[in-house]
Amino acid sequence: MATIKPILWPRPTKEGKHIIKIRVTQDRKSRYILTDIAIAKKFWNPRERVVRASHPQASLYNASIDSYVHKAQKASYDLDQQNQAKSAVKILQKIQAPEDPSFITFAEHRLLQLERSERFRSFKRVRTVLNKLKEYIGPRKTDLLFSEITVKFLEDYAVHLQTIGNKSSTRHSDLKTISTLMNQSTKEGLIPFEKNPFHKFTIKAGKSEKTKLSDLELVAIKELELQPGTLPWHTRNYFFFSFYCGGIRVGDLMSLTWANIKEGRLSYRMDKTGKEKSVKLLPPALEILSHYHNDESKADHFLFPILKNNVDYSQREFFLKQKESKTVMINRYLKILAEKAGVDAKVTTHTARHSAADFLRRQNVNVYDISKILGHSSIKVTEAYLKTLDVDSMDSAMDSLGGI
Repeated sequence: MATIKPILWPRPTKEGKHIIKIRVTQDRKSRYILTDIAIAKKFWNPRERVVRASHPQASLYNASIDSYVHKAQKASYDLDQQNQAKSAVKILQKIQAPEDPSFITFAEHRLLQLERSERFRSFKRVRTVLNKLKEYIGPRKTDLLFSEITVKFLEDYAVHLQTIGNKSSTRHSDLKTISTLMNQSTKEGLIPFEKNPFHKFTIKAGKSEKTKLSDLELVAIKELELQPGTLPWHTRNYFFFSFYCGGIRVGDLMSLTWANIKEGRLSYRMDKTGKEKSVKLLPPALEILSHYHNDESKADHFLFPILKNNVDYSQREFFLKQKESKTVMINRYLKILAEKAGVDAKVTTHTARHSAADFLRRQNVNVYDISKILGHSSIKVTEAYLKTLDVDSMDSAMDSLGGI
């Protein structure tokens, strides 16, 4: 028998309120019905599972909660009467799914959830994909229903993305985002499992081109004569500090403070994964740091003059936008440095990471150590990463065939 109870969601919204959800549990598996009620924690009575009378809209909210619970109970009863296999997901499908739900509405609701939880990277990715979809369906059609997202639709859309110039890696990422949204809709009971077209549609893996520099190209940039204190000079320092620290990402590099330097090591939390990382500071990295440390340097001051010490970056959205803006600037100067050094490759902040990984690979450093240095979640990720860099090795192996 299904257990249906209203609960106060533990994670607060951006406004500090908690959303009331209806928990549906069947066979020890739970799913949640999202209500439109959000209150301060002090107004929730956890024992009675009601909004306290002290809330000005307690009566209205409690009546609404009762309505949600009643609908869930009725859906559970109807499934019993129809002798259908019952699960928490089935109950949610019964009460939530309209005849033909809107994918656009679902995606926009997901956007709101991401924004409230301050997951701005995911927010930006979903928003970009949603805007592309809206442009694809055209100005005359303002909605896209779940039933319209078929295997044929996805195939046509993949061709469209290629037609407008999206690279294979971008097309793969966009379709994967749509797939994630479809899976979430199934999990929440909005559409049945068998209606998800991604069970029959294969997303072709995107092959991203990872630009790496040869030893000669690295030396050419390193030996450029640059005026100390200029933006090109700083940019080169950022690039090689990243290289000598095993390819630290530029977003993490900007966030580093002198408190991250401890006993000859760089210790920090990677923003992308949330994992802690500690690397030995090599002499060239320490030499770069020597240009920036002075008597006025404090533990909470940034290592590099990219972000300003006197600016409040506590708002994550603002912080990420600032880092994006600075990354564009750094990449602009890296392009200038590459041209000046006679390097034809497109050099960006991430090239330092690719170059460091490729250098370690060519030095026959084992995959486990490279994985730890790069901060990958698993060795499989590193193997796939290195595979895209190993073109020279493959060419060399092919050349050996000519000796027969």
